[in-house]
Amino acid sequence: MFSFSGLLTRERRSVHSGQPRPADHLVHKDGMPFAILNATPALAARTVAGFRLAVPEAHWSYQLL
Repeated sequence: MFSFSGLLTRERRSVHSGQPRPADHLVHKDGMPFAILNATPALAARTVAGFRLAVPEAHWSYQLL
């Protein structure tokens, strides 16, 4: 039978000390909160760049939480 016990826990993976760790970033669309990303700084930047390409008329920004 399937168990739901582990679905809501965050996995802890070992990350080498030289690599940036994922962190929560708050994405804003037109100054309003839009999404929370758990990503490295580089991945957060690429994701927001994709949002800018998809919806260029909106003002996109993000910040580290």
